[in-house]
Amino acid sequence: MPGALHSLTRLLRPAQRGGFSTSLYTHEPTAVFNTPTCPPTPTAQHAQDKAAQDLGACGLHPSTVQQLVQPSTLGKNALRQLSMKEYSYTWRS
Repeated sequence: MPGALHSLTRLLRPAQRGGFSTSLYTHEPTAVFNTPTCPPTPTAQHAQDKAAQDLGACGLHPSTVQQLVQPSTLGKNALRQLSMKEYSYTWRS
């Protein structure tokens, strides 16, 4: 599910005292969901705000909702490795 990784990192961060690592595998048939369908525009910000408002009552943590509505910075890549050391994240795609 889309919020699963964010929820896991919120759980592991305090539980592991700011240090953990995970390897990720993208289920290839769902990889298309990682790719934006259009470039960012001023109306994209409006759509992002609307999405955050629509997801507000879905039961996810507010920080997870904010994470989900942010534009991807990975382009067509997916996360392969996520690490936290001393409460600071690093990742590879």
